[in-house]
Amino acid sequence: MKRARAAFIVAAIAAALAVPASALAYTDTGRVEFDTGLICKGCVVTIHNITTGANGSTTSNSQGYWSAGGFVSGYTYQVWATYYLSPGCTYAHRNFMQWTQGSSNKTIDPLSVYSTAIQSGCPILWG
Repeated sequence: MKRARAAFIVAAIAAALAVPASALAYTDTGRVEFDTGLICKGCVVTIHNITTGANGSTTSNSQGYWSAGGFVSGYTYQVWATYYLSPGCTYAHRNFMQWTQGSSNKTIDPLSVYSTAIQSGCPILWG
């Protein structure tokens, strides 16, 4: 009985180690700020998987932080943020981040959004 149990444990460990790292998905996090330093509450964070062409999005919380899962080791991603104040008032991303996912969760450097809208007539957001 002990032998069978030990053999099962060894087989389970071997099976776990045989899972390729690329099959694991990770959760990455980041923060969004305006170029004035003001945090961006409710910014739409767009995630583009360059490797597969897939897209997704999430929204920053009340402290400007975002989190998303499903990042696969070895795949390359881009992420950027946009803020929609009201219909017709869009504040576009100032920068985007690009990285190749490693074999652990990652914290992405802060994303920046311009405080001046793309369209005229929208308010300037001060820090």
